[in-house]
Amino acid sequence: MNKKESTLYIGKGSQADKQYGGRPVNDIIEELRTENEVLKKRVEECLESEHKFYVLTESAPVGIFSTDAEGNTTYVNPHWCNISGMTYNEALGDGWIRAVHPDDLEGLFAGWENAVAEKRSSYAEYRFLRKDGTVVWVIGNSVPQFNGDGEIVNYIGTITDITERKIAGEKIRTLSRVAEQNPASILITDSYGSISWVNSRFTELMQYTLDDVRGRPPRIFNPGHIPQEEYEEMWRILRSGRTWCGETPNRKKDGRFFREKVIISPLLDESGNLVNYIIISEDITERKKMVQDLVAAKEKAEESDRLKTSFLNNLSHEIRTPLNAITGFSALLSEPGLAAERIEEFAGIIMESSDQLLTILNDIISISAIETGQVEVVEVKTDVEELFVSVYRQFASKAGESNNCLKYCIDGMEGDHEILTDSNKLMQILSNLVNNAVKFTGNGEVKYGCSLSDGSLCFYVSDTGIGIPAAMHQEVFKPFRQLETANNRKYGGPGLGLSIAGAYVKMLGGRIWLESEPGAGSAFYFTLPFKRP
Repeated sequence: MNKKESTLYIGKGSQADKQYGGRPVNDIIEELRTENEVLKKRVEECLESEHKFYVLTESAPVGIFSTDAEGNTTYVNPHWCNISGMTYNEALGDGWIRAVHPDDLEGLFAGWENAVAEKRSSYAEYRFLRKDGTVVWVIGNSVPQFNGDGEIVNYIGTITDITERKIAGEKIRTLSRVAEQNPASILITDSYGSISWVNSRFTELMQYTLDDVRGRPPRIFNPGHIPQEEYEEMWRILRSGRTWCGETPNRKKDGRFFREKVIISPLLDESGNLVNYIIISEDITERKKMVQDLVAAKEKAEESDRLKTSFLNNLSHEIRTPLNAITGFSALLSEPGLAAERIEEFAGIIMESSDQLLTILNDIISISAIETGQVEVVEVKTDVEELFVSVYRQFASKAGESNNCLKYCIDGMEGDHEILTDSNKLMQILSNLVNNAVKFTGNGEVKYGCSLSDGSLCFYVSDTGIGIPAAMHQEVFKPFRQLETANNRKYGGPGLGLSIAGAYVKMLGGRIWLESEPGAGSAFYFTLPFKRP
């Protein structure tokens, strides 16, 4: 055996039976050779593993970092730099902190300190504020690494860019709030039309909860109230991928019906396949009523304008007639040598025309006061029989001129005919009704009276005149309404008498109506509360 440079050589052909430490030298050499091969292999594996780890971290689609036990960064991969907007060197040590949004630092450090104290992994959702001002949302995870004594020696962690997820989530939350807080009722069904979701407005309007309607078709709210052909047309449009709009009746849980405007749209996935229907509806009952009221008001205004125009035309005729008579016969009275009989005749015509003109002016003043609310009720002791006598004296002569029989009757008041009411208005009511009866009756009978029944006085004025068509029974109580509208009409008057009478009856606490048909005369009735003075 020769020794050279601390290497033991065994001569060729010699017996390897030398001992070292009680073991054959050959065995020791073989064992060392084997251990060397194993160590070499492990080193190669470690180098290969380190290379793989390096390649993996450098190309990983998530940010990867490592820190020492105090949290100072010792490594970041390129994707971490891309996410944060920092360079590798800028991130080392505590430089990474400058990438964190200032508003998130306190919460991030608090979570980190708790995790360190409990020797556990930390998890946080926070923002990076990049140098260019853009904000990136990330989820950070760090896992502690321990030595044999259980002490933390470093951390390895990842950050994942969740900005798109946050934006998408915020959009979803925004859309959810829009749907939930929308003033319109919203339903979502599956592709077969079964309800899967409703918003709070639907529950408020329809009184159904989601549990009440889940899995049921929307048609349960209006069974049989949509014509079949309309229903089929709606589905034809929806199956073609188009949106359907319309108005439908709907029924609430308590059974009440209402009108709603409905928009139904198909919802498709990315491949164009139908996945849902969205139904947006709005209660338009009040709007429909408002429109109807506006139309009615417009028609009423137009009718009022027409009636006022007609009234002014008639009024000019009504005023001109007595004025012409007054002017003409006044001029005749100034002629010399006029006979006494002619003077008396002309004076009578002038007086009659003056009374006619005064009546017209009084009616105009009365209806104006009524419409502006300037009329007051003044109740005084009133003798009904005396009032009837006054009416008789007022119209007896005029009734006689038309060959009419005028009479009155009082029933059920047992000799005491005094009541408490507005005497002037009651006189006006009766005068207007009797005047109309005499005017529209010839060679017939006009009768008026009253009877006491159930605490009310029921007055009536009946005639055997021309009668009133059923369609005009309500119209005649409106201002300026007349059976005739032409200037050459047979019966005069501005058309205010019945309107004034009806308004006064209402003021006195009663109601007025009529029974009549053409050619069979008319009977006007009105009631007043029976009050003793």
